[in-house]
Amino acid sequence: MSKQNLSRQQTRTRKALMSATIRIILRDGYDKLTITAIADEANYTRRAFYLHFKNIDEIIEEICIDWYLSTHDEIMKATAHLPSPQREYVAWRKWVEVYYKNRDFGRQLPLRFSAEDSRAMRLASDTLHHMMDIGVLHFRDDVSREMLIHNEMRLFSLVHRKLKNNVNLNDLQAMVNDHFRLMFNQDPPTIDN
Repeated sequence: MSKQNLSRQQTRTRKALMSATIRIILRDGYDKLTITAIADEANYTRRAFYLHFKNIDEIIEEICIDWYLSTHDEIMKATAHLPSPQREYVAWRKWVEVYYKNRDFGRQLPLRFSAEDSRAMRLASDTLHHMMDIGVLHFRDDVSREMLIHNEMRLFSLVHRKLKNNVNLNDLQAMVNDHFRLMFNQDPPTIDN
């Protein structure tokens, strides 16, 4: 079902099913997630679920994509006024803070949802390519674009893995500092918190 052609009721149903999925994961864990549990939690039928999603993986991917898109737009607006490379650095730090704040949900998800071939990660990669094309992002000129994008995706995959091991925010921010040095070949800028 194309998201562009959804009625208000269909949109409400999708959102209710997605919210129910999040609640179940936070309350009971990913292992307890079933289509019946999602439908019951949202007060819909299994049929309603299947009208909107093929399976549990698809609803999780849609949740991740919705989260990514809303967070991306918010962070880009908050950093648009900054010059490069400070803009990229502050954006990465904000991304890590958002990941950390949502760690209870992220810890529950299997690692396959942060793999580079997941739909959410492919969307993130496509977004980065576009942002580089239009000049919003600019990294090192002496490294191929593919390697730079790959390193970006690895950062977020690594953050997901670290969150599963109860890493603290300072350790994640240290990873951002290392990532900045790799991507820009210089020390991170000093920023006001």
